[in-house]
Amino acid sequence: MPEARETMAVATVRVPATVDKAKATNFKPGTNCANCAQLQGDSGDWRPCNAFPGKLVSAKGWCSVWTAKPA
Repeated sequence: MPEARETMAVATVRVPATVDKAKATNFKPGTNCANCAQLQGDSGDWRPCNAFPGKLVSAKGWCSVWTAKPA
């Protein structure tokens, strides 16, 4: 999980169902790190993420940097 100083400008959660939709206006149900273009790799619960260089993030989580993977 990224450290607090790295997440100050990015809303992050480990469980997308807990997203504060009033603050994270770009959140859509069904989005998570596993279907984000920023997540690297194709499998594993914890994977590298372009938004947090050198860190692993939960594939089940969500952050405000979420971007749909290209079709």
